[in-house]
Amino acid sequence: MKNPLPGLRPDAGRVRVLSLPAMPHSATDVRRRVAAGQPIGHLVPAPVAGYIADHHLYQANQAPT
Repeated sequence: MKNPLPGLRPDAGRVRVLSLPAMPHSATDVRRRVAAGQPIGHLVPAPVAGYIADHHLYQANQAPT
């Protein structure tokens, strides 16, 4: 079998290459939706949406750290 990741050593461990459909929304879209107060639950898994909400990430009124 041809190595699909030529920079990876054959003895580096097991790697499984998967074909996945392209996601229609980018991380930038998610951040913009959060900043605009729009829902993201249909774009990301529930734990991710919860983490973003719990930590007040990407909110427009967020003070810089």
